[in-house]
Amino acid sequence: MLTGKSPPLGEIVVFGSPCTVYRDPRKKNFAQRAQTAMIVGVGQETKGYRVYLPKDRVVVTTQHVKNIETLDKEQNLQVQRLYLQGDETLEGDEAPVSEAQASVAEATRARSKKKPWARERHVTRSVAKNAGGVTNETAQSQEAARDIVNSVTEHDPKTYQEAMRSKLKDKWLAAMAEELRALEDNGVWRVVRKPKGAHALHTKWVYKTKIDAEGAIERLKARLVACGNEQEFGVDYSVTFSAVIEMSSVKLIFVLARKWRVPAKHGDVPNAPLGVDNDSELVLELLKALYGLKQAGRLWNQLLHKTLIKSGFAQSLTDMCVYHRRREGILVVVGVYVDDLLVTGMEQQAVDAFFGELTELSIKDLGPASKFLGMRVSYNEDEGYDLDQELAIEEMLREHGMASVHSVRTPIGAESNEIDEASDELLPTSGGDGVVTVHKFQSLVGSLMWVARCTRPDIAYAVHKASRRTHSPTMSDWKLGKRIARYLAGTKSLWLSMKGQGALEEPLKVVAYSDADFAADKADRKSFVGALAKRGVLKAEYLESEKMPADVLTKALETPRLADLRVIVGLH
Repeated sequence: MLTGKSPPLGEIVVFGSPCTVYRDPRKKNFAQRAQTAMIVGVGQETKGYRVYLPKDRVVVTTQHVKNIETLDKEQNLQVQRLYLQGDETLEGDEAPVSEAQASVAEATRARSKKKPWARERHVTRSVAKNAGGVTNETAQSQEAARDIVNSVTEHDPKTYQEAMRSKLKDKWLAAMAEELRALEDNGVWRVVRKPKGAHALHTKWVYKTKIDAEGAIERLKARLVACGNEQEFGVDYSVTFSAVIEMSSVKLIFVLARKWRVPAKHGDVPNAPLGVDNDSELVLELLKALYGLKQAGRLWNQLLHKTLIKSGFAQSLTDMCVYHRRREGILVVVGVYVDDLLVTGMEQQAVDAFFGELTELSIKDLGPASKFLGMRVSYNEDEGYDLDQELAIEEMLREHGMASVHSVRTPIGAESNEIDEASDELLPTSGGDGVVTVHKFQSLVGSLMWVARCTRPDIAYAVHKASRRTHSPTMSDWKLGKRIARYLAGTKSLWLSMKGQGALEEPLKVVAYSDADFAADKADRKSFVGALAKRGVLKAEYLESEKMPADVLTKALETPRLADLRVIVGLH
């Protein structure tokens, strides 16, 4: 436009074009060498295309791209005519250039040469002969493609700037306005002059899309948080703590709810730390705690604890996050996980009264629990409770690039005990994309442990075996972790059923089971001993331990074991 010469438009890349992305050949592993993808833009910091990988559900920047759809000769001529018509318009009244047009122009400059044979394999879009029709049709198709890609690839904004560029800008602004109103209503801060030598913390916005039990968008949430990573231990804070209930206690509350036939209710405190007086002055001077402060969780728990004790609740001796109260023979039990509450009782009226009592904490009654700690909760008065983590498992698989893996029938195979650890390859501590590192293995095992603790005891043994080598994992350990994930991919719809028929009977009976494999570990000859305790037909506890044949020489023996050994050696 400025030089009077038409730019070369023959290599324009169509937004949303299908392409083939190849992996870096220098990275030697067993991953797939190539996969289909979609062009969604051009790299801003490094040379290459930004492509969406449907299999992994991520957007990456890469130069290893081939088979890109471009304009054919006839389409190029039509675009040239449109360009010349545009010149006449610009001479009179200059029109703004859209971001999409700018990215196409930059893609033309950054595009690498393609092999002639590759172009013949492309599928080109039909363009109407009418030039005016081309303009509207192209704009509509690009807009439709952009909407489709954005709906799939858009994640929660990481910064304020990203939120303002999002399609959901207005909803994020409304969420931020709601958060600021809550801060003002709770009197969290006041504007003061910064004291000389004071250490002020920065703040940032954190955005989160809240999903309901069925995976649909429930609401958009924005939090203004303090950058707690800038706090100095011993100056800005001294003790940190957040109340986290044991998963066994959560299941016990559901069991009690089943026994009493009173559905457990989910309570939430929308702005928990905002109602807590701060124990140190920060600028902008915080009169109360703010999300992000390292001591915010502890301060909130102190306030909740004092309020519950004042209301007549007693703290459990076995789990500090469980409180119980008995009034006129009616028992109410409350489980605490930071600012989420799980409440049940012997009568529905007593449970409803609990939420009415603690008005000073503004606890919101969310009704019967349908989702708690990432678990989907289903309740039937006749059948009891069912807990599953199908959505959490799907999210875990996506995060670790296993969304489309083939499933297996068991979480662990017999070959896991035949590994020669001396010749096994250790995982690297760092690496680029596609390289399996120690951190990736630890992240996968951590996710698997959470699933096993919540709803999937069937993978407990396999996860226990994988977690023993998190300090120095090998490629065999990584394969075991992947096998467990593949097993979950095929069984993600399974649920933990707590029908609780035994809980409805009096008295309750405790039944225990135990089993062991002798010296199954080929490396150190350790044996695995598992125990399962049941209360009626409701599982109450899972125990695991390890013993070695050398125990008979180093530890005291039980009388039956001593008698067996005496028989073996011929001492009668």
